[in-house]
Amino acid sequence: MMTLNATYNSVLRQNGIFKAPGKFYPSLAVTEADFDQTKAAVQEAANAISAMC
Repeated sequence: MMTLNATYNSVLRQNGIFKAPGKFYPSLAVTEADFDQTKAAVQEAANAISAMC
């Protein structure tokens, strides 16, 4: 069975969001659409790991 962290990262990737395993740095090139996509992906990932608990 996948760990919660692996599931979370997998669901983010399935929704077009790459979360690096290490540090990451914000960029001025990020758009409002990027934030919206990230927010939706994080919500789906949170739902996925909640279903596992």
